Amino acid sequence: MREIAPEGRQARQLIPVLIGLSAIGLVLLVFSLYAHAPARVLGPAAILSAMGCFGVIFIWLWLRNSRVLITGDGRIGERDLLGRTKLWQTAEIGRVLDVTVVYSKQSAPQRLLYGLSYQGRTLARLGVLQWGADAIGEFVRSTGKELEIRDQPVSARAFRQEFPGAVSWSSAHPKLIGAGIAVFAICVPIAIVVVWVPTVH
Repeated sequence: MREIAPEGRQARQLIPVLIGLSAIGLVLLVFSLYAHAPARVLGPAAILSAMGCFGVIFIWLWLRNSRVLITGDGRIGERDLLGRTKLWQTAEIGRVLDVTVVYSKQSAPQRLLYGLSYQGRTLARLGVLQWGADAIGEFVRSTGKELEIRDQPVSARAFRQEFPGAVSWSSAHPKLIGAGIAVFAICVPIAIVVVWVPTVH
């Protein structure tokens, strides 16, 4: 089985930034604890450190585990950042689309490669920029299907109307997913501060 790793150039460039944010937050947190600063000072420092740490872990897992899989026996698939593997027969893939989807006015358009079943269900969804030309090209060639390229960006709503089974709930609601991640990243360090600070004092 061939395993093709994502190019991940932008992700690798982001890691030092996130490490820097996490380090700054950690230094501020240590100094705040040493100075017996109130929780309103400790909280933002802990949040900054935690969000940088979570970001680094997410990118590290994605780069380490995510793979495009080509078995050579008529099956292709992908492995996600948690190491979960999905394989499909190439005969299951009806269409391969290269399309730029606009999920919201506030978010940047995403250029995506969709591998769709004959029923319009998403089998594979790969970020073109994140994976790079080599991985995307290998995946498309392995499907045996002609790549359909949409030149003009399309809204998530319009894409969902054309392919009702192609857009997952999480993809259609990136704001809610982002808000949930942000709430988690904020609540965890605050909880740690609330529990830990009284013991330090």
